[in-house]
Amino acid sequence: MDVNKEMNDIDIPENIDVLPVNDIIVFPHVILPFHLKDPKHINLVDKVLSTPERILLISTLDPSKEDKKKAENKLFKMGSLAVILKMLKLPDNSTQILVQGIKRARIEKFVKEKKGYLKAQVRVINEDSFDRNDIEVEAAISNLKKLVEKLNDLGKTIPREFLEYLYNVKNPSQYADLVSTLIDLEVSERQALLETLDVKDRLKKVVYYINKEIQVLSVGNKIQEQVSKKLKKSEKDFILREQMKAIQKELGDVDEHTKEVIVFKEKIKKAKMPKDVEKEVMRELNRFQKMHADSAECSVIRTYLENMCEVPWSKHSKDNTNIKKAEKILDKSHYGLKEVKERIIEFLAVQKLKNKITGPILCFSGPPGVGKTSLGKAIAEALNKKYVRMSLGGIHDESEIRGHRKTYIGAMPGRIIQGIKNAGTNNPVFVLDEIDKLSSDFRGDPASALLEVLDPEQNNTFVDHYLNVHFDLSNVMFIATANNLMTIPPALRDRIEIIPISGYTYKEKVNIVKRFLLPKQQDNNGIKDVKINISDSTLAFIIQNYTKEAGVRNIDRLIARLCRKLALEVAKDSKKKKFTISKKSVQKYLGIAPFSENVDFTEKVPGLVPGLAWTQYGGEVLYIEAIKRPGKGQFLLTGQLGDVMKESAHIAY
Repeated sequence: MDVNKEMNDIDIPENIDVLPVNDIIVFPHVILPFHLKDPKHINLVDKVLSTPERILLISTLDPSKEDKKKAENKLFKMGSLAVILKMLKLPDNSTQILVQGIKRARIEKFVKEKKGYLKAQVRVINEDSFDRNDIEVEAAISNLKKLVEKLNDLGKTIPREFLEYLYNVKNPSQYADLVSTLIDLEVSERQALLETLDVKDRLKKVVYYINKEIQVLSVGNKIQEQVSKKLKKSEKDFILREQMKAIQKELGDVDEHTKEVIVFKEKIKKAKMPKDVEKEVMRELNRFQKMHADSAECSVIRTYLENMCEVPWSKHSKDNTNIKKAEKILDKSHYGLKEVKERIIEFLAVQKLKNKITGPILCFSGPPGVGKTSLGKAIAEALNKKYVRMSLGGIHDESEIRGHRKTYIGAMPGRIIQGIKNAGTNNPVFVLDEIDKLSSDFRGDPASALLEVLDPEQNNTFVDHYLNVHFDLSNVMFIATANNLMTIPPALRDRIEIIPISGYTYKEKVNIVKRFLLPKQQDNNGIKDVKINISDSTLAFIIQNYTKEAGVRNIDRLIARLCRKLALEVAKDSKKKKFTISKKSVQKYLGIAPFSENVDFTEKVPGLVPGLAWTQYGGEVLYIEAIKRPGKGQFLLTGQLGDVMKESAHIAY
């Protein structure tokens, strides 16, 4: 049947039935089978097949998305007028039809139908006329014939009858449409070819698409050859991996190991490391890239690279240079300590003028509870720096300071680098707490390792064994704390400036309790809204008779105990919102005073004299008692007395 001739003989009716199809583009002159499941579409085909009418085949815009739009709004505007050559009904109530495209047609207007069928007014595109002497058209067709032959040679399945039919086609428009069916294209690309009315443009697009498919087939064959040469026949699993890698390489995809390498390169770039450090890290990254992802050494290098990228090589916080603001913060957080605060403000002033940390490392020395560690935190707040605290008590391994070699199992950076890494900046305030409690054994002397850390002339080239590169510690503000200066090694003590904090007077302790400790413990024990009236004399009584310390740690415990007792009373009777604590009621809450002083030294008491003693926890008042008894005239000393005390006793005798 000459469909084209028949089409020309039949007039196009005013309204033509529209059959929507999914993922299919029917070109003119092309015969194509496809499947129908929708009963409406099957009934429409029955109706058209029984009449001489033609049908308009038109593709949907996106069949995967279901929306509530009208059916006509989901269709392309250009389709193909077609004739149904054959229809076959299947047992599952679906239908297989065979259609042939005849002419391109554009929808001008949709016409509504009562039975739910779509009809439209169309404009048929006439493509019969063309210039046979157009050199560009002839060249494009000649090129396409060669490309079709090459496509066939590369393994594309093309029926021999189709090639013979294609060879005899003279119409350029028909030739372009037929060749389009040989190429693997997306629906949108096929629709674009259908809507390209200019024959030259359509031929150029077909040439581009067929060249692209030839390249894909060529690369695929090349990959297959490369994989086949490398592998043995028995290695089936390895064959699959190599094929996958080769395909991923050609497509631009990467495996997990390669993705890690790309991520590390980005992290290294963002870290802005010094050039010598970046050179070392890139050398390790190149080793990492060449290793198998599951090897033990690969895991070691991965951890090393992660640590190197997390170290804040170039990140630093902006310092506060406002001296007055720093003074206010120090006064707010600590009462008294006038000389200590003056030294800290002097230190900050020099840093502001020099625009860098200079001078010796400060070391706050004094008994427990006088606020040494909290002073470091206040300095960090005053300077607007990050705060890091490292307790040195009991450390006896040099690797805790310098780190372990990365080749050891479980290796990690030293605690200095770990603290800076956790701070996220390279200029934090770093408090080395309890520097006097360092110890040493066969694993090395951590105090000696600290010499480089605390020496301003050396710490700009500090080397952590794990990092194995220089790290500049000159921007870090180190502050040390100690209870007993006697146990600090002389070489380490030479690198620090001792700022003694002897302790607080009774008056200072009273103010500390009122301003800091009592409000804190009220909040901690849930009685923040309860009013506690306690006079200065009562607080002084508690301090003198219940504690013997230079600091305020035990006083804090006593105030906490007092607040717990009051919290119990409030829990029993919620109406209690006010308490008055007097000297008489103190014993009710805190028990009998352990340090009651009943001796009046204004009067001479035979056999009793006060003495003073110094310990690392503060000053003590001692009572020396002498008893005269009948004997042989010998002088007897009892108790654990030192040589100086014994000598003093003999002099007194």
